[in-house]
Amino acid sequence: MLLWVFAAGSGWSVLLSDGDTGWHIRTGDYILATGFGSPLGTFFSFSKAGAPWYAWEWLADIVFAIFHRAAGLKGVSVLAGVLLSLSATLLFRHMMWSGANILLALGATLLAAGASTVHYLARPHIFTFVG
Repeated sequence: MLLWVFAAGSGWSVLLSDGDTGWHIRTGDYILATGFGSPLGTFFSFSKAGAPWYAWEWLADIVFAIFHRAAGLKGVSVLAGVLLSLSATLLFRHMMWSGANILLALGATLLAAGASTVHYLARPHIFTFVG
């Protein structure tokens, strides 16, 4: 499934085509550096520096920061790729568990994976695909 998800199109580089990945990593770095204290004011904005802000995706930010520290952006990309592939695999396994025909289940899974590629970014929402 991992091959199918990333063989078509531009592959792994598409996971980093969104600018928010960087600030999610930096927010995770900040949380780790301050002893798991979530930032209450924005420090990424020049027009509203210090304005009230809460890092809603704080847990995903920490995970991204840990993977970035371990392997750089490649680590974040691999994490995202594994989570996305796992979500497609779980979908297929659920259809098989429900008694679906294997060819129909495979076709539906591949269609679902292809249709959802617009959301294939290294951002916190990918964790919800697995859940």
